[in-house]
Amino acid sequence: METAEELTPLELLGIAIRSEIEAAELYAHMAARVANLDLRERLTFLQREEEKHRRMLEAAYDRQFPGVERVLPARSLVPTVLRALQEETSIPELFRLAIEAERVAAAFYADLAGRIQEDASRTLLRYLSQMERGHEVLLQSEYEFIQRFPSSYQVEHFHMGEEMIHFGP
Repeated sequence: METAEELTPLELLGIAIRSEIEAAELYAHMAARVANLDLRERLTFLQREEEKHRRMLEAAYDRQFPGVERVLPARSLVPTVLRALQEETSIPELFRLAIEAERVAAAFYADLAGRIQEDASRTLLRYLSQMERGHEVLLQSEYEFIQRFPSSYQVEHFHMGEEMIHFGP
């Protein structure tokens, strides 16, 4: 497998765009599989975020390579995500994969930002790296909650037992 240093800026942007498309697909898939309305809303938010990132990268591609047809590589940053979408992967495992995908994407963007000379592109890549790290933290929090309360994603409204709390004499 090639390293980032061996790839052209055109190839790197293509990989980044592919990554954002796959992440949006993953979150759409996850949102469709959870019953919990609050969790579904957060996953839909993440899907929209990745779609926004894709549009930002496509605009950067068009600015840097005007007139060059956008051809995306088959290569993915996290190939296991695509495989998970094709299989009946458990929700906790999908969260684990999503966390890994966000971690890899954040590192990928940070690495690229450190090697880019042009200010606007470097700023965009740093921004994307920080956003992906934020997504990783959000997903980690949800994953830990699912680990603690395994049925939380299987019901529309998870009540954490408050109907059993007694505050009186």
